[in-house]
Amino acid sequence: MSILPAVVVFDFDPVGTILGFAVRWQIVAVAATILVSLLLTAGIALFVERRYRAALAADPERPVAVAEALEAAMETVRASGGSGAPSEPDELDAAPDQRASAELERIVDRPWPVSLRMDDLLFIVIAGTVGAVVGGRLGFGLMYLDFFRADAGTILDPSVGSLALAGAVVGGVLTGLVVATILGAPVRRWLGVAIVPLLVALCLGKLAMVLGGAGQGLPSDATWATAYAGPGPWGSLAPELPSVPAQLLEAGTSAAALAAVLLLALLPPLRRHSALLFAIGLALWADGRFAVAFAWRDPALVGELNGDQLVTLAIMVVAAICVCVGVVSVRRSASRVASEPAARDTAAPPTPEPAPDARTARSLKIDVDFTGEGFEPFTAIPPRPLWIPGEAKSITLRFKASDSRYALKMDFLDGWGREKAGGSTFAWELRIDPSGQWKTVTFTVPETWVRPVQIRGLTTHNWEARNVKNTLHIQVDDIEVETEIKDVDAKTGVLTT
Repeated sequence: MSILPAVVVFDFDPVGTILGFAVRWQIVAVAATILVSLLLTAGIALFVERRYRAALAADPERPVAVAEALEAAMETVRASGGSGAPSEPDELDAAPDQRASAELERIVDRPWPVSLRMDDLLFIVIAGTVGAVVGGRLGFGLMYLDFFRADAGTILDPSVGSLALAGAVVGGVLTGLVVATILGAPVRRWLGVAIVPLLVALCLGKLAMVLGGAGQGLPSDATWATAYAGPGPWGSLAPELPSVPAQLLEAGTSAAALAAVLLLALLPPLRRHSALLFAIGLALWADGRFAVAFAWRDPALVGELNGDQLVTLAIMVVAAICVCVGVVSVRRSASRVASEPAARDTAAPPTPEPAPDARTARSLKIDVDFTGEGFEPFTAIPPRPLWIPGEAKSITLRFKASDSRYALKMDFLDGWGREKAGGSTFAWELRIDPSGQWKTVTFTVPETWVRPVQIRGLTTHNWEARNVKNTLHIQVDDIEVETEIKDVDAKTGVLTT
């Protein structure tokens, strides 16, 4: 790089050699940007998930009902010597079950967020990439509408033109949201995770354009104008002409949006409403890009606005609406939290629903509210690990649910902490009785599962009734576990083999 009067000149070879292959430095920088963004996304997801699990275990207000009920079942197993045959009801202490019933009915009135899974991230990234390519191409067609109107078929020819960044962002975000919803992933939590890597990628991607001479703006005689010397090839027309460094300006606005998001993430309300943080970050980025685009060389489409600015303007409007809705939601949530202590003090104690023929005359109850606005998965996860000591043989469950259109399953982890292996998930599908009556079912734990087995939680979803607003009532009366505990330390519950 050299500095001439009133202009900054970049003078280097944009093509280098790596392992004997000629490669443009801009392509190398873009590839490194993608890699860094993916690793950052995975790292943030793992960090957020660990913090969430730690908070879940440490918060005394989290439900412990499932844990206590299963611990009572384990006590039954130990009292029967591991045979799985329960002792007489009057020999058992019913207090844990009663406390479990009351606690679960009082607190578990909503599902716990689904985990941030790395396999979900893989599918979301693949879908987002495809959507980004399609959206970017359509956005580029909008920028040069007159050209593609004359020959619409060339929009499918990747050798003609390029991709529009605003369209790529829209396409990538939309397809990622669709796939995340289909997978049953926690969309809002993933949005909160994605905003920082997205802004990092947008910032570094713009800086990478400097290495290829791309993204130069309108000609300028300003002292900070840039030009490119040497044979190139460069990514802008007339690279030797001093011009506004639009790519560097946008990198700066993206970095400013990133800094704002990082600062806002320190606020507890925004950490709890991570989707709002995504909307804020996207709005700030779009604002900066919209302003910088006035210095581009692209032709105007509507008034003084080019095609990419129209897409960016749409992003700004949608993101601003989402921010407003999110702010209202945060305020309502804060107001509800502030009023909760008084409500707890004055509310009557919960009364668990009696279960017919129950050994404890009590039942665990979960009420799940479905909005009817599409597919909604819900998972109730206990705050601490629920390991079945020894060699788990079978699990017997007596339960009922109010509507057989909804799926219900019990999720497990194996002894290595895996949710699935060999293409199969560790889960037990529970078929709900269509009449809504009590049902007793037994699950034989597969021999191939690595012991000890952990009960991860109960999951339901509304796929067959996804457009129906309804409350599903789930009750669990009794859980019995048959396990071989001859190789288990009686004090610690740890396998000695």
